[in-house]
Amino acid sequence: MSSKDYCDVLAIHLVPASTSKEEFEAKFGTFLDAVAKLPVLQKNAITLKMFIQNDAFHESVAGFGLPVPKPAVVGFARFKVVPVHLAYSPMAHPRARQSADGLKELLRDPEYVSLVSAAKENGHLRGHDDMSLFSADVTTKIDVNHTGDRKHVFGIFKVPNDVPAELFERKVEACIDGALALEACQNNFLKYKMASRLSHEPIRWRQTSNITDELPRLGFPAPQPWIVAMAEFANLDNLLEVGKDQDLAQHLAATLTTNEFPLHIDIIVFAAEGVTKFNSR
Repeated sequence: MSSKDYCDVLAIHLVPASTSKEEFEAKFGTFLDAVAKLPVLQKNAITLKMFIQNDAFHESVAGFGLPVPKPAVVGFARFKVVPVHLAYSPMAHPRARQSADGLKELLRDPEYVSLVSAAKENGHLRGHDDMSLFSADVTTKIDVNHTGDRKHVFGIFKVPNDVPAELFERKVEACIDGALALEACQNNFLKYKMASRLSHEPIRWRQTSNITDELPRLGFPAPQPWIVAMAEFANLDNLLEVGKDQDLAQHLAATLTTNEFPLHIDIIVFAAEGVTKFNSR
């Protein structure tokens, strides 16, 4: 499937200090379960998942000189996109024209809006400043065919207020490209994706403005200036082999945690288990 045929959306939630990680995960999972049952979601979505942080990579994170990861939960969805020349054809049925962007249709659906409101009231969802909901174009840098379960590692970079966003992105991408060229990553990665929520045109990936105008109506804050990367592994052994690789550690020390231009001041790196809530295939 071409990336022009779908739209990805990410929901990054940092767990509030007032809530335990387990409680927040359970409540967010309950919310996604309800979203997965909505007809508008089932009509427009390809997949809906949540990623639950675990400690499988914590020791490696510490060995790389990175901060202890903040508790976080990641939601991910992929939506169908109808080509504009088809969706807005004068001969198209009005319903088809409205479905050109399935993600927007969900966000405007009365049942979904009601569900969000109820989820906020009962604590299943929080529209707080430590969350970011955004659509994004995704760059896939490694993609190996694999069937079966996968292990995941996320890297979430927050762009500092005092650093030009373009410069920070270039540094992050150079760091990641250098890591992906190493033998340990080449041998163990199944897939590596990158996405950015920045509002300008970055180098090779970009945040889209598809849903920015929809967020205030739902009571969600504006998207945070975060860059999100995700690596997939066939099994835990592959993940841990990368985590103990000395060449990778040296590369990160030279590019990620360097004093000259540190990228790790506000970064969260963690392993996660994926839980599928809906899949149209």
